[in-house]
Amino acid sequence: MNYKTIRLEIRDFDSNAWRDLQEMHMDFENSDYCWYDAPQNTDALSVQAEARDLAQNALCYGIYRRNDPEMIGYLIFHDFTDFYDVGYEFKKKYQGCGYALEALGCTISAVNRMRGICRFTARTAEYNLPSIRLLERAGFIRTGERRQQLRCDEDGNPVSFAALVYVLALPEPDGGCH
Repeated sequence: MNYKTIRLEIRDFDSNAWRDLQEMHMDFENSDYCWYDAPQNTDALSVQAEARDLAQNALCYGIYRRNDPEMIGYLIFHDFTDFYDVGYEFKKKYQGCGYALEALGCTISAVNRMRGICRFTARTAEYNLPSIRLLERAGFIRTGERRQQLRCDEDGNPVSFAALVYVLALPEPDGGCH
């Protein structure tokens, strides 16, 4: 996929962007939201391996500002046959600028048209207000929640939280949905 929006280029993930991915992970690990996701590897070898894996995934897209070689974020879709679960990560310095909403809307529309997928899901922590706002602005509707624990605190105690579940249902493109 190679799409352009007003401000962005969205293209297949490139393993050469591993340093940008590493910066995103380092940002995330230093954020207040790191407790609500699995730990991110930040060492060079681990991030290079992850970048190679993401580049081999046909449903992972790097997000770039137009005419700028720096990857500012990425979106990934996990294929569950009849629906896709979406995940995303953006560099801290580009958050709050509407880039994630622009990229999410474009990629979901493209995946809907190209692959015939009409149902998308996403999950975020109850405390991650920016992610909740993004999903709701993109048209996702909260459908439930479940308790989740992905990390332990400094004392080894599990950090438990409510993971909110969101769904987006789109109309069928020409040719129907899967």
